[in-house]
Amino acid sequence: MPTSLEDRRFAQPSVTAFHPINPADKTAMAGLRTIVEPNKGRLRGTAARAPFDAIMEHVAVPEEVTFEAGAVGGVPGFIGSPANQR
Repeated sequence: MPTSLEDRRFAQPSVTAFHPINPADKTAMAGLRTIVEPNKGRLRGTAARAPFDAIMEHVAVPEEVTFEAGAVGGVPGFIGSPANQR
């Protein structure tokens, strides 16, 4: 029987795919938290957009993911998909 929240989430059928966090991602997340923590809660609404974009523009793109421009609910952006998508 699953005991942790993560184990329970993976045990439930879902249309959303969840995957365990990669150890390399955990390291990157810890570093990012250290950088953004001083501004936590200070940037809201449209004021937060420029700093968010600056951070996201420096994120390495995984080789196994492809991106294409699209929109969800009328909001433009980029949609990421696994390169070997079925």
